[in-house]
Amino acid sequence: MRPMWLQSMKQEIPIVRWEAPSSRWASIYQKEHWITQEPWGGYVRHNNIYRLVHDAMGELVADELVADNHAIMMYPPMLEC
Repeated sequence: MRPMWLQSMKQEIPIVRWEAPSSRWASIYQKEHWITQEPWGGYVRHNNIYRLVHDAMGELVADELVADNHAIMMYPPMLEC
């Protein structure tokens, strides 16, 4: 493993990158997406992010939950044209 460096104005931040060959690969997808209107008048977007892990032969190994996401929306979900 060889570190990369991200330079900012104040400091250098190490970013780790793994360069070893892998026998697995993954893809990310969204599942169970919905939007709710909250009592305070705003909207919150909810979704679950999953990762499909495949082996070197392309066979599905795992379907893993990566994140349960809840984000306040900065705009109404149904914008007028």
